[in-house]
Amino acid sequence: MSSKPGIVICTRLNSCRVPQKAIVEICGLPAIRILVERLLKTGAPEICVALSDAVKDAPIRAALKDFEDKIIFFSGHPDNPLARTFWAAEENGYDPVVRITHDDIIQDGELINRMIDFHTREKNDYTYISKIVRGMDCEIVGKALLKQAWAVYGNAFIEHLSYVFRHESLNAKIGEYTDSECLCTSSCSMSLDTQEDLLAIRLLLKIGGVFSPVKELIKTLHNTLEILDVNYKPKVSVYTCAYNAEDTILRAINSIAAQTYRDFEYHVLNDASTDGTAGKILNRHNSFMQMRYHVAVKNLGLASACNAMLPSLRGQYCLR
Repeated sequence: MSSKPGIVICTRLNSCRVPQKAIVEICGLPAIRILVERLLKTGAPEICVALSDAVKDAPIRAALKDFEDKIIFFSGHPDNPLARTFWAAEENGYDPVVRITHDDIIQDGELINRMIDFHTREKNDYTYISKIVRGMDCEIVGKALLKQAWAVYGNAFIEHLSYVFRHESLNAKIGEYTDSECLCTSSCSMSLDTQEDLLAIRLLLKIGGVFSPVKELIKTLHNTLEILDVNYKPKVSVYTCAYNAEDTILRAINSIAAQTYRDFEYHVLNDASTDGTAGKILNRHNSFMQMRYHVAVKNLGLASACNAMLPSLRGQYCLR
């Protein structure tokens, strides 16, 4: 039985950091339209847009009305992307499934087809692409692994499915694909996650061309360093939550400042302290350029303070 690769794009309008990111305007077009049109122009496999079944997500389908005869729509559980991916793939007979999120709109069908060839040739259960700009990547999941993931984690409402497919409990054969035409080893990101990312993507596509091949956009990125400055993302984010810590907070801050590793950012949250913590932090903040200062209007407690900090962290890894 011959395989039928297909693309599943999970999307909905629930983002907080970039409100309605799926339809936010980029170079005069909704983001989701740019993603779909880029795939169609570059010979990608069949495309299924997996919407939630919420009425509020109807504008996404409206943004794609010009392509209704070229793509497939699927509606499913708004809070379970694994459910939507699995059932969309089952309904359309996809094997393997190319999984793309609406964060990653700069896709290239020719690159995806090369990934599929690699995935099939190596007989992988799961394939990801490395050494490429974040936001220009995707992942490929075999039908058997997707079915296994659904059986084990289908009711878990997990947002980040990559971790599910790679989890040791599934014992998948995982392949790492690199593409000589699209190599990029910098830590830059063109994934639509923050307002800074939105600005960087707008700049890149305005300068490089909305529908230019990924390899050309990577060249544009390398030759236009000011774009990288817009949404620079450090390797590591370090954060400290402090409450009435005037006797110890400077020791903590100074220990971070003294590190020889420099690709990091540092965040300090003053959790509504009532002693001299604020003054100690502010005095040190003036001479520590990688430090960002946050203030809670009321005491949150350690667990809630940590959760409040997470949306501000931009690094690939975080450390408290």
